[in-house]
Order: sequence, then C-alpha cells, then structure tokens
Amino acid sequence: MPEITDSKILMIEDNKQHRFMYDFQFKQLGYNNFKAVATAQEGIDTVKKEHPDVVLLDLILEGTLDLDGLEVLKKIKGDPETAKIPVIILSNKRERDMAEEVKRLGAADYILKAKFLPREIVERVHQFLSNQTS
Repeated sequence: MPEITDSKILMIEDNKQHRFMYDFQFKQLGYNNFKAVATAQEGIDTVKKEHPDVVLLDLILEGTLDLDGLEVLKKIKGDPETAKIPVIILSNKRERDMAEEVKRLGAADYILKAKFLPREIVERVHQFLSNQTS
C-alpha cells in the first residue's frame, strides 16, 4: 500500500512566494509529489494529464489573464475525467456565501489562508489525505 506522503498534490497559485513556501512545507512533511503551477490554464491541463490526489486551488488568481479559481473549480468538477478529484480552495475571502458557493460547486474544503500558518494548512491537507485513504 502506498504511503500517504506518496500522494500527488497540485497547487494552483499565482503567487510565486506562496508556491515556494508550500513546496518547502510539504517536503518538510515528506511529500515528494508536490507540484505548483501559476496559471488557471496550467492547472486545468495538469489536472487532466496527471490526475493528482488533491488540488489546492487559490480562489483569486491575480496576474493570470485566463480564469479565476471559481472557473477552474467548475471546469475540474464539470469534466467526468476529473470530477472526482478533491479540490481544496485556499482564499482570503471571508464571505460565508463564498464558502457555501464553492462547496456547492464540489469543493472538498474551503480554507482561509489568513487564518492559518502555511504549516497548519499543510497539516490540514495531510489530515484530509489520511482520511481519504482510511
């Protein structure tokens, strides 16, 4: 049986520093299959090609001219090939309506980045993956 740390994790995040920071944090926990991409289209293409075990999706993809996080979520969940891949939304939007909207669209979780340290978010994702395999 594969180890939980063998899970493929894809992050779609426009902020380069955040991508680097999460890469470091996941590696600290022993994850070697973490990949981060900067744009919505790269993310959609990577999800289709690599079928990760979980997608971490920034809701606001500033600096990308293609799609925002909601559109990416809709595309992933609307494609029968990728619909079952869990998507965890990472955002600083505190609106309760947004959390409800992304859950309605099929997101597995909604995490406020400002409320947690990156290490705590990584541990939460680790716990999510542990629950998926048990």
